[in-house]
Amino acid sequence: MKERAFNLFATALQQLTGSVQALGDRHVERPNIDIIVDVKRYDLQMPDILCERCNSYSQHGEDIIIDSLLRAAMVEPSDRPMILELGSNHPVNMSNTWMLYQRGFRSVLVDANPRYEHDTLKSRPEDIFLCAGVATSDARTATLYVPQHAEVASLSRSFVLSWYERRSLCAEVEELEVKLYSVNDIFSMYFTPPGPVVLTIDIEGLDFEILQSIDWANWKPPIICIERDRRERSSAAARSYLKERGYVITAATAVNDIFLLTS
Repeated sequence: MKERAFNLFATALQQLTGSVQALGDRHVERPNIDIIVDVKRYDLQMPDILCERCNSYSQHGEDIIIDSLLRAAMVEPSDRPMILELGSNHPVNMSNTWMLYQRGFRSVLVDANPRYEHDTLKSRPEDIFLCAGVATSDARTATLYVPQHAEVASLSRSFVLSWYERRSLCAEVEELEVKLYSVNDIFSMYFTPPGPVVLTIDIEGLDFEILQSIDWANWKPPIICIERDRRERSSAAARSYLKERGYVITAATAVNDIFLLTS
């Protein structure tokens, strides 16, 4: 069954590739295949200039939004890290920074789960990977709770269990002892004030606490992307908190808020 489905997909892809090649000068280097599919589905005239495909690797196009903000501000890639990603997780899948890496931007990637270290260093050799958690107190070690879906590993056991409870699943949790650094320590280790150009936070349940721990007198990243807590009260608090510090919300996807510093 799987082999048949794969063969059907391969045949359809081959047909689409032939359609693109037949367009001659009208097709761009990376055409948007979805457009071609719908044009053929409704038997429409093929456009003279095809829209180029825009790859997104994040959950809901957050990488495209961040890239657009960087382009609007005419920020060019540099050899030095310009992005800090707290909770980087998989180096490609659902990544807010992989597309930017391909554009030439360099990041400091922080994740406490050691399973991601090898793949991150392999795929992103010019980035810096720090295998550690982000502290929200004076503690410098903590327990990382890693379930079978490692993407939701967290320093908060209650967060992991609630994620599984909402889906009526049973959580099998492994416990790992990990190092912790405060967000301000990480800033100081890799950046100079006012800090990275982009700060993205996805720490599975502890995002707002990390935001509150930032030393705003020294560090003010122009762009902040933070996962929106499903508890609406916490999300509203984060928006209010950043507004008081000169940020305006520029985009809200299904899971993330993106803020821009205006003062």
